[in-house]
Amino acid sequence: MIILWLLLAVFLLLLALRLWGNYKFPSPENGTSTETRSPFVESTFQTLGSPRQALAERIGIICNATRCIDLQYYAHADDRSGRLILAHLLQAAGRGVRVRILLDDIDLGTRSALFARLVLEYDKLEIRIFNPLALRRWQWCEFLARFPRANRRMHNKSLSVDRSISILGGRNIGDEYFSRGDEVWFLDHDVLVRGDIADQVAVQFDHFWKSALSVEIHRVDKPARQGTFARWHDSLWATLRDTEVDSPPADPAPALAPAQGRIIHDAPEKVVKPLFEFIDNGVATQLSTILEGARNDVLFTSPYLVPGEQGMHIIESLRKRGIQVTVLTNSFASNDVWLVNSGYRDYRERMLAIGVSIFELKPSSPSGELVPDQSHPISLHAKAFVIDHQQVFLGSLNFDSRSALHNTEMGVIFNDPDGGERVTTWIRDHARLAAYELSLGDDKTLRWREQRLRQPDIYHDIDPGVSRLSRMGSYVCSWLPLEWML
Repeated sequence: MIILWLLLAVFLLLLALRLWGNYKFPSPENGTSTETRSPFVESTFQTLGSPRQALAERIGIICNATRCIDLQYYAHADDRSGRLILAHLLQAAGRGVRVRILLDDIDLGTRSALFARLVLEYDKLEIRIFNPLALRRWQWCEFLARFPRANRRMHNKSLSVDRSISILGGRNIGDEYFSRGDEVWFLDHDVLVRGDIADQVAVQFDHFWKSALSVEIHRVDKPARQGTFARWHDSLWATLRDTEVDSPPADPAPALAPAQGRIIHDAPEKVVKPLFEFIDNGVATQLSTILEGARNDVLFTSPYLVPGEQGMHIIESLRKRGIQVTVLTNSFASNDVWLVNSGYRDYRERMLAIGVSIFELKPSSPSGELVPDQSHPISLHAKAFVIDHQQVFLGSLNFDSRSALHNTEMGVIFNDPDGGERVTTWIRDHARLAAYELSLGDDKTLRWREQRLRQPDIYHDIDPGVSRLSRMGSYVCSWLPLEWML
């Protein structure tokens, strides 16, 4: 009887949280629609494969801002890189530049109180939170109570300055994206764009900023106490004072030939659409249409590769037309999201059987050409497609159900043989020097080929670098109905 009363109490608590969360942050109408198709325009595109350069370029364009800065990110960590960029943003606001920050609520937690105090200190600073959770200190409870809504996030990543220059791609803001700190380093890719396409990024930002799903920070949390805020605020300036950052290279714009490109993005209302409804003009749909135009080959990276039946249909259609498909993804050992392997594992044989080339990143790089510290753990985080060596997509979209169905995504498509060659080289170098090559043996079992410098190759017949317990856990989870979440 006691157990029944406890279960009833938990049920009533979760129901109350669900109703309260919906009351505090009302949803926009499901019928609202945002135009997500942009025309091709002429601009310049500078790919950013180097993590140090990616950080330096972000700081460089913030420091040169004169009118406005728009920052939109899924994750903005409270670490050295996060505080460094935030301090530069505050400097810009202090000199009169309008600064708008739009963050998802996935890892903000109690920092929302600090941000609520921050906007009171800077007249030119505005902060909004996308799809916020009502509970700041018990967010896991709200995830349980409002899972279908709370689980769907704004995965977009962009930084725009003066509506004339933008950086977008796969990187969030945090040490692991810029080869800093002691945790795993993410191998990622961005693109810096100049010209009319930067205005398209700004228009996309405005769609999200004006959405009812983007809530002013003062409605999300009350301001932090002055003493707590003062200590944190001082730490921002200490980080700015004590951190050395590479200087951005000389302006490459004159050396870059203009190319045609456009922004593609999901509408903010995607997170309140029915759970399994594909968006007709969403990023996944637009990208699949672009892939249909491939004539020779498609090369792509996806750190979390769970194609599902929709994704397999795209890949199978390419192979039936004789298109060579090559993919670089994470190995089980290098993947930072352990559960993803349970959704990915059964698709490997299907892709290999139809002639797809698969490379899985090792958890560390044997070559100093790719990672400054060879001993540092690495994980793939880049989301890139190269079609026929000249058409490039760089953005936030993973090749999985979460990106296609649940999260909002964005990216840029551009037609540039030079840019295509740079991204192709980046992917192939990592596949050649830092990845296992997968194949099917004569008995149709998986094999991992490990190339070693000046040593014979090694072949593995099980996922390399992970324990038996981890492999068993992945196998068990692969039987659970979790793929729609991955």
